[in-house]
Formats: sequence, structure tokens, C-alpha cells
Amino acid sequence: MPTFRQRVFSLAPWAVKEWLVAAEARRLNCYRRYGDPGPIREAYAFSRYEALSPEELRAWQLQRLQEVVDAARRRSPFYAGRVPEAVRSLDDLAGIPLLTKAEVREHTDDILARGLPRGAVLRDATSGSTGSPLHFYVPKEGVRVRFAIIDSYLAHLGCPYGQRRMRFGGQWLIPQSRTRPSFWVYNRVDNQLHMSPYHLDVRTIPYYLQKINAFHPLYITGVAHAPYLIAQYVLEHGGLEFTPRAVLTDSEQLPPAHREIIERGFGAPCYDIYGLREMNWVAVHSALSIATTSCSSRASWRWSMRGAGRSRGGRRGAWCSPI
Repeated sequence: MPTFRQRVFSLAPWAVKEWLVAAEARRLNCYRRYGDPGPIREAYAFSRYEALSPEELRAWQLQRLQEVVDAARRRSPFYAGRVPEAVRSLDDLAGIPLLTKAEVREHTDDILARGLPRGAVLRDATSGSTGSPLHFYVPKEGVRVRFAIIDSYLAHLGCPYGQRRMRFGGQWLIPQSRTRPSFWVYNRVDNQLHMSPYHLDVRTIPYYLQKINAFHPLYITGVAHAPYLIAQYVLEHGGLEFTPRAVLTDSEQLPPAHREIIERGFGAPCYDIYGLREMNWVAVHSALSIATTSCSSRASWRWSMRGAGRSRGGRRGAWCSPI
């Protein structure tokens, strides 16, 4: 169900909606471009780690894990007695207790690292796609890293940031009772058309297709069921007049049969993205491989690593994070 803020937004005049969307995009883009983004983009470029061998990636993972565990033990009251004094191999990660959402809600302040400068962290929240939203703190530097990771993956797939894109997000854009267009809001800052996934049915999909054909996005992202429903309609009735470069789904599990329908309906490869906003962890899965990238959040000490471990889910020996 929509939150109070989402309900207010959905009832706002269209000009106000677009102004609010643009204002939020500008706020986030301040962190994408904050300071000198060049070194961050270079450090988290997908091509850099793609060139390393599995052994080199595991050595890098172990070094980063040792740094995060040591810092968490010394600076986080919550983790002081929960992590080992020394980490000698990646297998030691299995001995660190899992962090639950209930613990994050109960011990939010104790999880934070001590000695952080004022204003170094932001209060953030997940979308609630797996249940109720989870509120947490993330460092501003972590926001920049998250953008760098996502931008690097998109560029690797031929979908660079700034190109025209369309997204089916979890936000409530319009009142639930609406049955005729518009079912979307344009974000001018990111050149992105936000489409409501909650109003898709056999009566409204033709309106969506008209807008998609007119907007002509380079790629499409969003909750998995939205492109699936549109692709299913297209296979039965037609209506799509162009081929996007890629469809990237997230927030929901994507069954193999649905991936096949999306790829047939849109005529484009489908990639399933799994991202944990609270850990800056991103995984991109296609039919042939899994690629993952992540960073550790120095403000909240979530456990994450980037690199390689043999993937059980990927095919053709895909390399991914062992977590």
C-alpha cells in the first residue's frame, strides 16, 4: 500500500509531480557528481575487474573483507563483540552472524561507526519490495559508489547514463482509481520516463504502448512483472513499433519462462538486476552469466564484497560474488 507521502504525491497536480521528481533527481545527482567522481568511477569500473583472474579477485576480496571486519570491530559498538579479531580466509565470512532487519531497526545507532564527521551520512530506506521498508544510514561516499557501480554496468550493456530510458518503479505516481492516461511522469534531469506498474491491464496496455513508441527509450528498467505483462500482450496483439537495446528487471523474482517472454516480446536481451540499496550491492544476471559488484559501507558496516567465486546459478562458468 502507498505511504502517506506517496498518496499525497499521487494526488498532486501534474506540474507539481514533475517538479518534485526533478528536484529529487537533482538531489541524488549531486552525489553522483560530488567532488571528483573520476577516481570513484575508475575504481568501480566493471572493465577493471573483468580483466582480473579469479585468483586476483579473491585476493582483493580477502583484503577488503579484512579491512571491513577490522574497522567494524574497532568502531561499531554493535559489531565489537560479533566479529572475529582476525580474518585469514574468505571462508571465515561464514562465521560472522547474519544481520537481520529486526536488528537494524533495533540497533540502528549502535551499528553506525563512531567518529564519523557531521553530515557524512544520509538517512535512507529500501523500497519495501520484499515487505516493509527498512530505514538505515548510508555514507554520502557510498551513494556516489552506488551510482558508479550502476552506471558502469549500464555502460557495459550499451545503455550509458543520460540516454533516454523508461522505468517501472515501485512509487505510486497517480491515484489507484485512474483508468485513462497519463500513467507516467517524466524526469527531465535523468531523461527518464517513470511508468506506473500498478495500472497495467489488458485495457490500459495499449495506452502504455502508445507512450513507449512515442518516447522510444534506449532501454527499459523496473519491476519484473511490468515488462512481462506488456511483452505478453505484444506477442498476442502486437503494438510495439521499435526494439529497445535491453530490458533490465529488478525488485521481483524473474522466472525463466517470464524472461523468455520478455525477450521475445521486446526483441531485446533481458537482464535481472538484484540490488541491495542498504549495502550498495548490485548483481546483474542474464541467461548466460552473472556479474556482481559491490562496496562496503563504512558508515554502517554492512557486509559486502565485489569479485569472484564460482556461481552455482550462472552458466558457462560465470564468476560472481560468493555471498
